[in-house]
Amino acid sequence: MEEQTKFPFGNNETLVRNTDPETSREAAEELKGSGRLGELQGRVLDMVRNQPGLTINEYWSISGMDKVCISPRFAELRRATLIEDRGKKTDRLTGRNCLCWWPVNTCEGVKG
Repeated sequence: MEEQTKFPFGNNETLVRNTDPETSREAAEELKGSGRLGELQGRVLDMVRNQPGLTINEYWSISGMDKVCISPRFAELRRATLIEDRGKKTDRLTGRNCLCWWPVNTCEGVKG
């Protein structure tokens, strides 16, 4: 039986930088308190598991979510060792080299 992943990951210290303004800290607290943080982390993790090897821009383009909502979730999920970057590839949207993301503990080419 597969163990269910517990969300959210991170705390206020990891969700904001020391240099961020107080409003960022308040926003992080609200995100956690509302349950939205865990929901966003879960959605991003599901995308990476279902379509491994894309860039953040590519996940954003298929997500239907604001980029500012999903982009920080990749670092949080990496710190939780649920996803990892496996080098760079050319992003099909920007043409730039960007990190590509994979679920941890899955074989390449096999959905996690």
